[in-house]
Amino acid sequence: SATLVNGNDNDPYADDIAKLQNALFNGHPLENGTCIEITLQDLLQIIPKKRRRIDAYRGLVSRLNRMGVTLRINSQKTKRHDSELEKR
Repeated sequence: SATLVNGNDNDPYADDIAKLQNALFNGHPLENGTCIEITLQDLLQIIPKKRRRIDAYRGLVSRLNRMGVTLRINSQKTKRHDSELEKR
């Protein structure tokens, strides 16, 4: 049931999604096809977690995927080889 309903009580991620929308899109709903690239540090400011790791957001990432939204979290610890190519 991938419904884009704001304030859906059955959706444990509704609050997190609202925080993202407010912080990054002036409160506009996330649209299918949106790609959000954000650092872990910035994401922790928007949606604080006790476990300050990327995997703390795994559920949110898959919830957004079902909405057609990609959330890419970059951390200083996750140094991938392809990230060097992106720094043109």
